[in-house]
Amino acid sequence: MARRRHQGLIHELCRADDGRPDAELLDHFHRGGDADAFEAIVRRHGPRVLSAARQVLGSSPDADDVFQAAFLILVREAARIRQQPALGGWLYSVAHRLALLARTDASRRARIESRRPGRAVDEPSDLSVREAGDILHEELNRLPDALRLPLLLCYLDGMTRDEAAQQLGVSVDILRGRLERGRSRLRSRLVRRGVSLPAGFLAAAATGSVAVAVPEPLVRGIVTAATAGTVSATVQTLLRLRTASMILAKTRLIVIAVAAVCLVSSGVFLGAAGKPDTGPPARANDPQAGGQPGDSPVPPTPTPDEPPAVTGRVVDETGTSVAGAEVKFIGPGQDVPTAVTDRGGAFRLPLPPGQDPTNGLRRTVIAMSPDGRRQGTARINTLKDARDVRVALRPARAATVRVADAAKRPVGDARVVLVSAELQSVTTTTTGSDGSAVVRYPEGIEVGFVFALKGGAGFDYVTTLIEKRGRERKPLPDEVALTLSGARTVRVKAVDRGDKPVAGLTIYPWYIEGPNRTEHANIGGNKAVTSVTDATGVATFDWIPADIDPGISFLPYSDEYGYFKPFDLKPGTTAAEGTLRMIRKARLSGRVVGPDDKPAAGVVVMANSAGLTSHNWHLSATTRADGTYEMTVNGEEVYVVGVVNDRLAAACRPCMVVRDGAVVGGVDFRLEAGTVLRGRVTVGDGKTPAVGSHLSLQELGGEFPEEMRPAGDTFYHLMSLHRSAQTDADGNYRFLVGPGKYILTPVAKTVKVTVGREREVVNDIHLPRPDPTRRLAGTVVDAGNRAVAGAAVHSTFMGNSNGPPFEATATAADGSFAVERAPVPTAVYARTADKSLAGLSRITADQPRVTIRVGPLAAARGRLLDHEGKPVAGGRVKYGIHFSADERPNTSFVVGYGGVAVADRDGWYTCTGMLVGEEYHLSHEKISDNGPWEGLTVVTPAKAETVSVGDTKLRKPDRPPTLEEITAAFFAPRDELTDRVASARAEARRLHQRVLLVLGNPGEAPTRAFIALIKKQSIAGPLEDFERVAVSAEDTIGLAAFREGYDRDRKLDRWPALVILGDDGKVLATKCPLPADQEAAVADLKTFLAANAPPRPDAASLLDAARARARAEGKRVFLKETASWCGPCRRLSRFLDQHRAMLEPHFVFIDIDRGRYAHGGEVMEKYRGKEGGGIPWCAVLDADGKMLANWDGPGGNIGFPTDPKAVEHFLKVLADTAPKLTDGERAKLRRALEKVP
Repeated sequence: MARRRHQGLIHELCRADDGRPDAELLDHFHRGGDADAFEAIVRRHGPRVLSAARQVLGSSPDADDVFQAAFLILVREAARIRQQPALGGWLYSVAHRLALLARTDASRRARIESRRPGRAVDEPSDLSVREAGDILHEELNRLPDALRLPLLLCYLDGMTRDEAAQQLGVSVDILRGRLERGRSRLRSRLVRRGVSLPAGFLAAAATGSVAVAVPEPLVRGIVTAATAGTVSATVQTLLRLRTASMILAKTRLIVIAVAAVCLVSSGVFLGAAGKPDTGPPARANDPQAGGQPGDSPVPPTPTPDEPPAVTGRVVDETGTSVAGAEVKFIGPGQDVPTAVTDRGGAFRLPLPPGQDPTNGLRRTVIAMSPDGRRQGTARINTLKDARDVRVALRPARAATVRVADAAKRPVGDARVVLVSAELQSVTTTTTGSDGSAVVRYPEGIEVGFVFALKGGAGFDYVTTLIEKRGRERKPLPDEVALTLSGARTVRVKAVDRGDKPVAGLTIYPWYIEGPNRTEHANIGGNKAVTSVTDATGVATFDWIPADIDPGISFLPYSDEYGYFKPFDLKPGTTAAEGTLRMIRKARLSGRVVGPDDKPAAGVVVMANSAGLTSHNWHLSATTRADGTYEMTVNGEEVYVVGVVNDRLAAACRPCMVVRDGAVVGGVDFRLEAGTVLRGRVTVGDGKTPAVGSHLSLQELGGEFPEEMRPAGDTFYHLMSLHRSAQTDADGNYRFLVGPGKYILTPVAKTVKVTVGREREVVNDIHLPRPDPTRRLAGTVVDAGNRAVAGAAVHSTFMGNSNGPPFEATATAADGSFAVERAPVPTAVYARTADKSLAGLSRITADQPRVTIRVGPLAAARGRLLDHEGKPVAGGRVKYGIHFSADERPNTSFVVGYGGVAVADRDGWYTCTGMLVGEEYHLSHEKISDNGPWEGLTVVTPAKAETVSVGDTKLRKPDRPPTLEEITAAFFAPRDELTDRVASARAEARRLHQRVLLVLGNPGEAPTRAFIALIKKQSIAGPLEDFERVAVSAEDTIGLAAFREGYDRDRKLDRWPALVILGDDGKVLATKCPLPADQEAAVADLKTFLAANAPPRPDAASLLDAARARARAEGKRVFLKETASWCGPCRRLSRFLDQHRAMLEPHFVFIDIDRGRYAHGGEVMEKYRGKEGGGIPWCAVLDADGKMLANWDGPGGNIGFPTDPKAVEHFLKVLADTAPKLTDGERAKLRRALEKVP
């Protein structure tokens, strides 16, 4: 018999294999009712579906009914899942859950029957095995598809790895990795639930799950039901179980099944309004748990090994427990758990996969009654909040969404999603044949936007934001109309670093901005908009609208890959294909021990990164009981890893390079007592404690390795680990840190801190800001001094973008308003409700009253052209008023009270709502809201009319110089070599350097490679000890002078070559050539430079010597902070040298390079404070070291003085500290500075 069954199975599989992929078969059935296509699907996946049913129900009629019900659900969901890459896995999950439902219902009936006299119910003898299998399948269903499907194919379907890889469209290596991770995650979850996973457990627990032959009548029956609309009463009974605890326990799947059967029975496949999302969410607790009469309504108590979860109870307004309520997290995500309350209203909701509770949860839980008409929410911020949560159900709000096409015809089967203002997906449903759907949402949820989409039809959304870049929202109306006005197909291909396709990757569009909308729709992460890449790595989106404004970025969601180059769909294109470039994620692991070398459990390890993706990831993990931890991180990144703990500390692990797909272990930490970094923050003249002030602490983690810098990357990557704290009621703050260098940032101030192994470092901070708030009263009037009621009043902090000084408000009937404001310089803006009149007033930090006079508004019209004079269609012109804190040149500013105008196809744009008499700056905004911005023109409307600004032309795009151009500039002809060497030696003496001669042929590749090498950040530090002089092989005169002076025996016969001169000007060392391997060349060059660098001086000793000389000669000390790389510093040094004869009788000059000189930071900190500042910076000291004057003028550090105010301050410093300097000498210095370009 076994042989006959096996032969039957082979026969079935052969008939099912018609060669077409599942997506094609399902599409043919969905669009044309192709019965043969549906039969092929049934024959292909029927054995797996029937085995799932029989594993739970045995070889019984109930299993056959589950088989039919599963395929009827597929009929109903064909439109949504026809692009599903692994249809078999989806059907298997549906069948297993339906089988559990059927078994639960049978048990309930058996319990009822058992109460009758003479009835007894025999408990299955293999209960423990059955329960283990149930737990196994439940946890399998909780895994993401990427990990679940390989396990199903290899263990439950018996496929080889090669066959499973081919089925999933991935390589065998990728499949092997997913199997290992899937087994590991499954094992940990099963252990937490008391089920071990020894070798062979998967196969043993899945006994009966191998594919079984499907009886021919069963195949014919389901094909007939699907195409003719007939179904047995038994199947209808199974799917119409309506007790809340039964239906919701199996997620929303059964609700859809009921609808599907009702539709199939009447021969209709479309038309039900308000159909919920049936994607298989992760399961939590079974509704029967604790459901016996008399059970107390207490949330399930987790065992010590169970994963963290939210536990609580759902009640109605009267406090009565609600059974069968569905409980889940609101928000995006691909694998969100769902729970159902038992008869006592209790629930246990596991945290979403990957959620680290140690970093805070910041999640919202939503509960809803079985019919969805009563809903409630609870906010869970920390793990402490996750216990004994009480969710009260109240009548839900509802809105009817009507979706139509451009011809006003209803669009059925469109997905409709309601998203909160916090970008959390609250409700997902589907329109019926009349194009309508009802979205329900809890009373306390502020709606952000509602969107609808359908393949081939398009996408549309409506937002509740009242005005662009504003914060006020209006309630969602009871009726919402959306128009799907056409779609285009976009295909996004995902490839790895070797340009190989990445299959099975979930891709989603980030946000879409429609024309004339107050905000974009941030739809990223919502399941309704995702698509999964096929075997060729391509994900297809057939609903993208044509009328998008700034374009769309497509991003991935993956446990295995990160991206380093997204695909950006440009506006105005009708169809598109693009590439998303991926990096395989890596694993980072280690162990943390305490001072006694025992494992430290529950310690948070953080990792911050920079690198190829430029995302600056912030990741964390918590140590296990044995002190170990691990985290998944992006490859091709550089990480700073450290421990954040309140009791013990350790120094961070700096600059850890993690390559694509690497496994980096041994990132260990040994905790010690640490150093308490504390202090008190005060504000204002009275030094009032700053209560609740936020402080940021960055632990510096070394220099970013140049070999990790992508081509064209010119950014400075700050490698650091971030912590934060708030001051207490007395203004005190506290951090516990390990040895290292830190940047402490309170509000608008930066303090550098170096920590050794001190027990405590105290750093008090005083902020000039006065008392925290002020009362502001105001009035809004029109041109006739008449009060304006209902005017919106907004504020801008002039010169700072840290947020408005007060919350937006509106005027009362008498035109008045009153607010609590931050005491900062503020621009107060008012606009009438109809937006026809507006006005602006600027007030000081402590001004108590303001009157704003509103009037008619102006506009400006212009044409946006590129550098060639061609119209820039769709170009964004941002306009607004610049608000700065003062009138200093180059001071920071913020832009406000303008907007963005979009150019039409001919480049014309109009800026509206402009205040008369105010100066507006117009800029080209290259990327929506993010810049960069390129200035176009300045407009000041004199009247309330449209001002013509004419053509505004963009400059030619900047092009970074090529390596050839950089090399040519480095070796460009200059003065005579002897003069350049003499000048370099003088500069080297002043800065305690040596002269480095660099010889090369700019036309040869080895020389260009060397120039690229010395431009690297890792070489910049060692090169600071040398004053460089270039000698080109193409400069025959210079080369001859070099040969005569430094290479008479012609030993340096190959390029490039290096020659270091000693303090006496003679050759000290030479090197030629460097290794071809770049990493080896970097190390070789560092070694050569370090071996021949001059000793770095001690700044404190230099200052002591200068003071002693000043005392002996009756002079003052002229202290200058400088650096070898600082151009303005060199200009100032040359200027002072040119007038040394005039200044030397009064001053002893000393240069300090705090970056190179020993104790340089300590010396300069004494005079400039811990926060330091820009250079050059000078101070004049007396012989005792007391500072008499410095470079800080009214506008800050004057640097190299060129503008009139800076020159005045420079001359005042000389007048105050060198009284014997004559008026004529100062006048001469003034004239010399005025001539400086």
